[in-house]
Amino acid sequence: MSELMNNRRNLRRQLLATASVLALAGFVVTTPGARASGDDADRPTIWIDLGGQLERIDRGGDLPDVPFDSSVQAPLRSPNAIDRAPPFSYGGEAGISFQPQNSDWIFSASVRYGRSSGKKHGHDQTAQVLHKYVSPVVHYTHYTPQGVKVIDTNAVHHESHSIIDFQAGKDLGLGLFGGQSSSVLAVGLRIAQFASGASTVINAKPDLEFYNYFPPSLPASRFYIPIAHYHAFGFAAQTRDQFRGIGPSISWNASPTLAGSKDSSEIALDWGLNAAVLFGHQKRSIHHDTKAGYVQDRYYPNKYKQLYQHSADHTRDRAVTVPNVGGFAGISFRYADAKISFGYRGDFFLGALDTGVDKAKRTTLGLFGPYASLSFGIGD
Repeated sequence: MSELMNNRRNLRRQLLATASVLALAGFVVTTPGARASGDDADRPTIWIDLGGQLERIDRGGDLPDVPFDSSVQAPLRSPNAIDRAPPFSYGGEAGISFQPQNSDWIFSASVRYGRSSGKKHGHDQTAQVLHKYVSPVVHYTHYTPQGVKVIDTNAVHHESHSIIDFQAGKDLGLGLFGGQSSSVLAVGLRIAQFASGASTVINAKPDLEFYNYFPPSLPASRFYIPIAHYHAFGFAAQTRDQFRGIGPSISWNASPTLAGSKDSSEIALDWGLNAAVLFGHQKRSIHHDTKAGYVQDRYYPNKYKQLYQHSADHTRDRAVTVPNVGGFAGISFRYADAKISFGYRGDFFLGALDTGVDKAKRTTLGLFGPYASLSFGIGD
């Protein structure tokens, strides 16, 4: 029954997305295009954009917390401090737009792709010191190496994301920001996909104590053996996360001229706002295993005593609706049929990711950072 209800909900979402596209197409076909000024006869009808970006990724934790983190004390570093995903991703973008002659309509398609990956190995240990023992019978002092406290962490993270937009817009900039400016209101379809994975392995010996052991066959006043006691912890976890969504979008992009003229070169202030509603699926799979034991040296009959071992697997797959909001601001330098742009932008996908361990926890995915692009026009 639940599967049938999910299928019905998915069908309704697909019908809504399809209806949005059909409405957009009908709006484009039935709305008469405004005639451009005579100066537009020389402008390119096709613009191609190529660029790149460095984006900070804000997505919350990928792995469960290390349960024995409180047992790790300075100078050893916390494993939670070592096991962190890379904060930045890098990638590229490409787009194409078409504006017919003597028309204010602009049709565009664009794709943005980014990825990040990281591999970290952290190995902390205390300096080796001497263990001191003063014989209770013969007054002299023995020294022996004590050993070290250790924590070793291996962590691997990877992430990728892609955003595809198809839009149809109308230039409403006639006189809003001056004769050389543009202001485009557009509607369309946005497709977004995010995927990430992480794995970590941690082994720790955060505490260490020594006791004096006197072999029964040897004089206690002259011979002793230091016996080590310590806790041994192990932790391993793997996660896989994914979101795919599609839905209607709307944007408003403006570019008022700051200096120069269209006939030679100009500097413009670029800014824009965008919003979308994405219907899709959110997936998460996670496995983690923790074990702890107490270790005594070889002279004791029980060298290793296991204290506990816990393991768990969780897999979730559910339909979600994700609102998306964003914007950008930058500056562009235009000359003839070419343009160079620099700026800063951000996109936020509300509740797109599941970052819970035992139960679902919806987390916003944020992508924000600087970008640069080169555009050139072709056709008359």
